[in-house]
Formats: sequence, C-alpha cells, structure tokens
Amino acid sequence: MKLKLLRIIHQTGPGIIAFAIFGFVLFILAVWWLAAYHPDLNLKDWPWTSLSALAAAPSLILTWFWRTSHKERDLENDAQRLQNEAQRIEKEEQRLQNESQRLDNENQRIQNEEARLLTDRFNKAVELLGNDKLQIRLGGIYALERIAQDSERDHWAVMETLSAFVREKTREPKWKPVAAPEAGDASTGGEEKQPRPEERFEPPDTDVQAALTVLGRRREDRREWEKKEGKRLDLRGAHLELADLQDAHLERAYLAGAHLEGAFLEKAHLEGAHLWGAGLEGADLGGAHLESADLGYAHLEGAYLLEAHLEGAHLWGAHLEGATLSGAHLEGAILLLAHLEGADLREAHLERADLRGADLAGAYLWGAHLEGAYLQGAHLEGAILREAHLERADLRGAHLESADLGYAHLKGAYLERAELSGAHLERADLSSAHGLTQAQIDSAILDDETTLPEGLARPVREG
Repeated sequence: MKLKLLRIIHQTGPGIIAFAIFGFVLFILAVWWLAAYHPDLNLKDWPWTSLSALAAAPSLILTWFWRTSHKERDLENDAQRLQNEAQRIEKEEQRLQNESQRLDNENQRIQNEEARLLTDRFNKAVELLGNDKLQIRLGGIYALERIAQDSERDHWAVMETLSAFVREKTREPKWKPVAAPEAGDASTGGEEKQPRPEERFEPPDTDVQAALTVLGRRREDRREWEKKEGKRLDLRGAHLELADLQDAHLERAYLAGAHLEGAFLEKAHLEGAHLWGAGLEGADLGGAHLESADLGYAHLEGAYLLEAHLEGAHLWGAHLEGATLSGAHLEGAILLLAHLEGADLREAHLERADLRGADLAGAYLWGAHLEGAYLQGAHLEGAILREAHLERADLRGAHLESADLGYAHLKGAYLERAELSGAHLERADLSSAHGLTQAQIDSAILDDETTLPEGLARPVREG
C-alpha cells in the first residue's frame, strides 16, 4: 500500500506540491486582505504561528513524500539498469564464446589445409628426385629442404628421404682411371706408392653433393629436436669420396663403413658420430669436432687432423699412419692398438689418452702432451719425443728404442721394463721416474744434464 502510495506521489507529486504552495499563498493573501480591509477584526489575537504551520504542513509533508518516492524510484531504476547490464554482459560472453569456437574451427581448418598442402608438396618433391634431368632433381632436393624448414612435423621425413637418396646413389665408388703405381723409393721402404684419393676417385655427382649440403646445414632448432628424439642421419656404407662437407653438422650420424677418402671435412661437426671402419684416408679434418666419436678400426692414413677435437674419441685399432695431428686434442681418447706410425703429433694433447699397445714407431711427438697417458707396451721406436710432456705417464713395457726424448719431461713416469736401448735422454728430467734400473740407463744415451733418480748413475762411455 505504501509502495503504491509512493508511486502515486512520485507521479503526481510536483502538481500536488505546487497546489499546496498555491493554497499557502492564498492563505497569506487572505490574511493580508482581512487585515487591510477589515480593521474591525482583532487579528492580533489569532494564533498565527499555528495557522501558518497548519497551512505549510501539507506542502512540507508532500515534499518529503515526493523526495522519498523519488529515491525509491531511483533505486528501482538502478537495480533495473544493473540487471540489464548483467544480461548484456552475459550475451556478450556468449557471443565471444561463439566467436572463439568459430576461430578454433577456422584455425583447425587452416592447419588441416596446410598439412594437406605440405603433404602434396612433399610427394611432388620426392617424385622429382627420380627424374632423369639433373636440374629437376636439384629442384626436388631444394624443395624438400624448404619443406623441412617450414614444417617441424615433416622435417625428419625429409632428412630420411635425402639420406636414402644419397645411399642409393652412392652404392659404388666413382673411380678414375688409375695409372700403374709408382715404384717405391727409400722414403717408402721400397714399397709401391699408392695414388692419392683425388687421383683414384671422382667427386660425388652434383645432386648427391647438393643433398649432402642440405643434410649438413640443418637448422639448430631442428638438430636439437633430433637430439631430444634420438634421431640420427644414416649414411652407412655410402661412397662419399672427395665429398665437400666443410662445416657440416653430422653429429651422432651413422657413418660406419662409409667411404670418405679425400673428403673435405674442415670444422665439420661429427661429435658422437659412428665411424667404425670408415675410410678417411687423406681426408681433411682440420679443426673438425669428433668428440666422443667412434672411429674404431677406421682408416685415417695420411689424413689431415690439424687441431682437430677428438677428446674422448674411440680409436681402437684405428689406422693413422702418416696422419697429421699437430695440436690435435685427444685428451682421454681410446687409442688401444692404434697405428700411428710416422704420424705427426707435434704439441698434440694426449693427456690421459689410452695408447696401450699402440704403434707410434717413427711418430713425431715434439712437445706433445702425454701427461698421465697410458702407453704400456706401446711401440715408440725411433719416435721423436723431444720436449714432450710425459709426467706420470705409464710407459711400462713400452718400446722406446732409438727414440728421441731429449728435454722430455718424465717426472713421475712409470718406466718399468721399458726398452730404452739407444734412446736419447739428453737433458731429460727423470728425477722422480718410477721403475728405472741401472741396466736401462746404461742402454740409453744421456748427457751431463740428464736428471736421474736417486741411486742411479750415468753410464761411463769409453773414449
């Protein structure tokens, strides 16, 4: 009832208030008129205050009721406005959800379309690899490279395809006509000289070289993905003689039995690669990274490995005859029974390397670092070890006949049963060597500046 009354007042309030004010004004005018035209009336005795209050009361009461009803109406309007706003927000949220769903559907459609287009591109590029024309095959190779760059999903499929292409195209070596081997001379021990790789082989075909280049320049993020997923390039048994693989990334690749004779592998990345029994005769591996690579029984005769990184590499039984390893890093490498006859190992780092049973006859090890190396039973006959660092090296039973150990550092080295007949030990430091006997010293060549362990004397030479 009150609410209904308030609504009526709210709707008619201004008019009622105006009417009440008009009545109050009429009341005042009436009093004035009586006072002016009827002086006989004793108006002073009238209760004017009470009459004025009674006359003004309706206006005040109506004004209060009108203001109250106006506030109530404002609250109702605010509530309605908030309700309308909530409904609007709810509708907007629904609209946004619908739009988001539409965008998700559109994105999925685009992804499906992209996948379909990439599949079409891949299939067409693979078809190009079998074309008779070289230029078309090259186009297929580079199209596959673009696909691998554009799509992580298709990257490995491209790498496997190109690897298979290389293997299929390089099943046989590309021989050059070879003249009869030259007769040997004193430098070769009278043996016939074998032709160099570039004299025996042709380089790979252009399309094969292009595929190798693509394989070797994979993006870093793709290579990281391969490492995480355990993926490895497979080029086992491929004939890649004289191939250009400079700076190529072939980390952890399968290259067992591959033929890389005379290949250009400067600064190539072959960390952890499988090169068991691979042919690398005359290959250029200057500055290459072969850390932890498996080169067991690999052929590296005459290879160029200047400052190459072979830390922790496995070279069991490897052939490195005549190889250039100046400044190479072979710390902790496994070189058991390796063939290093005549190899150039000047200032090479062989700290803690395992050279047990290795053949280093005639090797050039001037200034080489062999601290803590294992050389039990190693063959170092005639090797040049001047200024070499052999501190704490294990040379028990090693063959050092006629080796040049002048100025060598042999502090703490183990020389029990080592053969030192004719070995040059001028100015060598043997002060704390272990296992030396007087008989060993007597068989070697010393000078006044050779430092010997306590209890041993320099041999007295006649004349």
